[in-house]
Amino acid sequence: MSIVSTIRSIGVEGRTVPEVLTAAGPEGISIEFSNGARARLAPQSRGFAEIIEELRTLGAPVYVETDRQGVIRAVWIPAVFLVQSLEMTREGDVSVQLIISHARHVLRADQPHFNSFRDILSAAKVSATPVMVTENGAGEIIDVREAPSDHPFALVHRDQIQPADAAEITARPITVIPPEEAQRLFDLCAGTSCNPTTVPPPCIPFLYPRNGCWGRAHEMYRLMNAEGNPPGKFWVYGSRTESLVVRTRNDPKCVVSWTWHVAPYLSVEWPRRGGPSRTVVIDPSLFSGPALWIYWLQALGDPNAAWVTSDGTVFMRFQDGGFYGDPNYTQTNEVLTLYRLKLKTMALPPPDGSGPPPYAWCPVGIEREVA
Repeated sequence: MSIVSTIRSIGVEGRTVPEVLTAAGPEGISIEFSNGARARLAPQSRGFAEIIEELRTLGAPVYVETDRQGVIRAVWIPAVFLVQSLEMTREGDVSVQLIISHARHVLRADQPHFNSFRDILSAAKVSATPVMVTENGAGEIIDVREAPSDHPFALVHRDQIQPADAAEITARPITVIPPEEAQRLFDLCAGTSCNPTTVPPPCIPFLYPRNGCWGRAHEMYRLMNAEGNPPGKFWVYGSRTESLVVRTRNDPKCVVSWTWHVAPYLSVEWPRRGGPSRTVVIDPSLFSGPALWIYWLQALGDPNAAWVTSDGTVFMRFQDGGFYGDPNYTQTNEVLTLYRLKLKTMALPPPDGSGPPPYAWCPVGIEREVA
């Protein structure tokens, strides 16, 4: 059985989740949902309880699956998107491109509600109506429904989009800095990486490369701008759906597939090569140091990808050039909050999750750096 709803209460009101779990008997603790449904958390399900409690605090819906006794066996986090495209695959699945998201989304042909979910997605695409989508740990769509108007994870803000010819999107010249300063700024950003089991704000979920790059990039822009070295941003758009394919030890599937990607870039002195400067990309989700932009592009796996630079203040840039900013970082924080929670869900110990990344069964990932 599945339940999709906001949460009314967890256990005894006025007590923290750890307190309730510690005091719980073999029957676990009770969860009451706003739609009237109830379920139980087993005493050992501390990770599920912490995620559900955080969603309750945010006023966000949760998707839970229960066994026949009403005990929660899986927890997933819905978010709100617009539907950009639907494409049938040779296997009969539907590849879904969502706004805003750069991840691979798939509606499997063997999904019990395949037809109804496909129809909802198709209608939402035609009407440009937001929908609430839930995915499981494999990136498969397991629920689609009308989006609540007050959902805290509504990731697209259509009313803020500016046209491609607006002056603010043009990349302004950035200061050429020594290689050691680029390394320091990389270390500054990488040092905020989330502990995947606790994900304490304001950490950046670099260990969840599956989605959320635009939020990570803008928070890195904020950090480097505060140091007096504001970066630009490098946007890459795949030549076809899901064509950016990257090997990584930070996903249990050992690979992530994207439609586009963004990261900040800096201009670095390069005296040994005889040129005045080189562009390096700061992307701790993929590299362990500042990466020459050409290595970064190669790592994305699509030699026919299109790319463009923008000013670092651009929060989101669409492939047609439309864009908007986030000067107060409110949307940045929404994106980071969502993907911190998704990282925490992924990092739960088996069988609830895959355990914390990096994953030893994956081949060694990308290690190309500036020398």
